[in-house]
This record gives sequence, C-alpha cells and structure tokens, in this order.
Amino acid sequence: MIAECKKEIYSIHEFFEDWLNGRPEKDTAVLQRVHSVMNDRFLMISPNGTEIDRDGLNENLMKAHGSWNGEQIWIKHIRCRYQHRDLCLVVYEEWQGLPGGADPQGRLSSALFKKADDSTIQWLHLHEVWIK
Repeated sequence: MIAECKKEIYSIHEFFEDWLNGRPEKDTAVLQRVHSVMNDRFLMISPNGTEIDRDGLNENLMKAHGSWNGEQIWIKHIRCRYQHRDLCLVVYEEWQGLPGGADPQGRLSSALFKKADDSTIQWLHLHEVWIK
C-alpha cells in the first residue's frame, strides 16, 4: 500500500502545480481528479491551523487556479509511519517555489490514506506544518 500512497502523493502534487500555474483550463470537471481521491470525510489542517474539508479544498482550488507564475512543487522524504489493514499513515516534505529561487517554502505533512472498497487510495486526513 505504501507504493500506492507514494504514487498518489506525487500525482496529486503534480496536478496542483499544473492547476495553480493555469494548466489545464479552469473547469470544475477537471477538479473531479481531486474530488475522487478525497474521502468524503477528508479533513486538511493547513499550516496556519485552518480546517478544510473536501468541498472547501475544491472551492479553494477553483479560486487559486492560475495564481502562480512558474512556481513548482517538489516532494521529499516520503516515509510510512504506520500501516494497518486499509490504513496507511505517511509523512513527507512538500516544497514550493520558483526554479532556482532563493527561499522555497516547506511543509512537513502527515497524511492518512485509506484503501477504498474499489482498491483506490483515498486521502482521509492531511496535517501540514511549516518547515522553518
């Protein structure tokens, strides 16, 4: 299951980078990619302490479409902290910034994944804190 979680982490962040840079076109149907992998009980705690559910995440993404100007996202140090049956807790670093930029922003993320009945991997919980 950890391999599937890693694949999902890389894949969704690639989508976020494209979306925030205005690729693809702004369309609610495109956000189905995000909606489909977020469990209906999904909760994200942002680095500033805001709680965001699945619908709130989709709303924020719609507003943020094309808000970046070439920034990139890269993921580092993915590791499984705990796995039991259909649950997997993963910790990883997410970095954002301009290519070759001086001060990228980092987040330490803890993500709880659940394997759904159809064997897809779903995000159940995400907690991010700033890396200083």
